Amino acid sequence: MKKNISCVAIAALVLTGCMANPYANMERDTSAHAILDYENNRIIMPLDAYSPYFMEQYQGKALDILNERCFKEKSGIEVHGATRGASIMGQGREYGLWNPEYTARYGLLDRATNGEKPSEEYTKVYEKYMRECYEGYTKPEIEKIGNTHPNTSTYMMIHNQAIGAAASHKDWKEAREKWFTCLRSKGLTPRTDEGSWSVVEESGMDTSGPPSEEEIRIATIEAQCSKDTGMAQTLADLVASYQAPLIKKHEVQLQKELDEYKANNEKFKKFVLDNQ
Repeated sequence: MKKNISCVAIAALVLTGCMANPYANMERDTSAHAILDYENNRIIMPLDAYSPYFMEQYQGKALDILNERCFKEKSGIEVHGATRGASIMGQGREYGLWNPEYTARYGLLDRATNGEKPSEEYTKVYEKYMRECYEGYTKPEIEKIGNTHPNTSTYMMIHNQAIGAAASHKDWKEAREKWFTCLRSKGLTPRTDEGSWSVVEESGMDTSGPPSEEEIRIATIEAQCSKDTGMAQTLADLVASYQAPLIKKHEVQLQKELDEYKANNEKFKKFVLDNQ
């Protein structure tokens, strides 16, 4: 007896047959482009004009101050964790490594963006008192300072929709395949699942100290292959082309959310400066 093939049976075949591409009718502006800023190892997107994540953020620093205050009261020991700096969002790995000048110096990542490693003494106090301090002191105190969950819903909606649309475009897959081919030709094994931007040879590498020659070699091959094939630029331009119409449509709300975020960040900044 001939059997019918259901959508359930072919659910893995996304965007074909029973399932349609949810982004197929999304508007694009192909005049919009991303900028690969090699000097600062940052990909600059149209949406970055409304991004709250590239400014120095003070909520984490305020949290550290409150935690340390409670830890001292509970343990009798004055300990300091690694001070949190500016956001590291956008440090050149959105679409794999693409900046060979950067990888030749730092390898897989710039250790400075990871912050300093907390002392062993701090770690012990943190593990013992963190839950008690957070629930009983830190959480209620930080909520007195400002909004701990500021509204960035419009920004995130555009960010996510643009990436989703770009990733469904045929040029996205083709650009990644070119990168994979280049990596294989250099003796590396790319991870090819959709969420991966690295190679198998990275596994287990210790990135806590200075980069080894092998780390620099592997990272630079990854970046050079991206540059030679144009992968990062192609993918970022695809995302930018979908961001631009969405920004135009939601510009008023984007600006409103960013203004609110900045004002909220200033409250945490004042607390930090007053309690250093």
